[in-house]
Amino acid sequence: MTPAGLTPDSFKEAMCRYASGVTLITVHDADGAPVGMTATAFSSVSSEPPLVLICVHGATRTYERVLRSGYFGVNLLGVGAEPIAEHCSRPGGSKVLPSEWLIDAPQWTAPAVAGSLAFVDCETYRHFPAGTHHVIVGRVRGIGLGPAPDPGPLVHYQRGYQALHPLQETTRMPFTAPLTSNGSVR
Repeated sequence: MTPAGLTPDSFKEAMCRYASGVTLITVHDADGAPVGMTATAFSSVSSEPPLVLICVHGATRTYERVLRSGYFGVNLLGVGAEPIAEHCSRPGGSKVLPSEWLIDAPQWTAPAVAGSLAFVDCETYRHFPAGTHHVIVGRVRGIGLGPAPDPGPLVHYQRGYQALHPLQETTRMPFTAPLTSNGSVR
C-alpha cells in the first residue's frame, strides 16, 4: 500500500472504497412536482424517537427544497433501480420523477418510489452545516416496506453500482496488513 497525502482527490478515492447502499431522497418542488436526488449518505440515528439522517450539498436544489418544505422521503433502492438512480444523479439535470415510478400513497408527505426495498417518510427535525454539505436529521413519520422477496440492495462501490452476493468460503481473503495512522502498512 502506497502512502497518500491528504488531498481532496485522495479523500474521494478513499471514500469510493466504502460500499454504501443507494437511496433516493424525495420531496416536491415549488410547483408540486415530485423530484428526487440520488444519495449514499444516509443512516439511521435513533429508534426512540425514530430518526434518520441524510447529507446533502448545501448548493443543491434538494437542500433548498427540504428546508423550505420541512419534509423529505428516503427510498432504499434495490437492484434494478439503476435507471432511477442515474436519472436523479445528474448534476443540474431534471430530477422530476415520472408518475410510473411512483406509488399512490396519500398517507405520506414525500413521494415514494415503487419497488423500493423500503420507504421512510420524514419531517425535518434538525439540520446543521458540515463543510460543503448539510446534515439533515429527519423524524420518521411513516414507513413503507417493499414486496418480498426483495431483489437485494443496490450498492455503490468504486464509483459504480453493484449488487451483493453471498460471501463464499473460497472468496474470503485474510486481512493480514493492518494500516497505520499515516496510511502505510505495518
